[in-house]
Amino acid sequence: MHKVYIKQAWQMLKQNKFISIIAIMGTALAIGIIMTIIVTDEVKNISIAPEINRNRTMYLKSQYLFSESSTGGRLRGGNINYELAKEYLFTLRTPEYISFVNENNP
Repeated sequence: MHKVYIKQAWQMLKQNKFISIIAIMGTALAIGIIMTIIVTDEVKNISIAPEINRNRTMYLKSQYLFSESSTGGRLRGGNINYELAKEYLFTLRTPEYISFVNENNP
């Protein structure tokens, strides 16, 4: 049964060379792009040397605060300030170590 499929595919490749090349290259390109996306995402999140504890690490890049006023609610975003880190992050009991970096861009 498989021999028949292979023979049919080979005959179609011989008859329509241009269409077959476009179809094969398009499929190969799509598979390559999907594999690149998956590998890039895995490298960002997987625990490999030198960062072997990456799955136990928490990264906070910014904070968002919602404040209500008489004119309506307002959402503000920005860097995490030292007071917030001192009050909430440094009091956590689960992590062994806590590191805090504040990137202020003037």
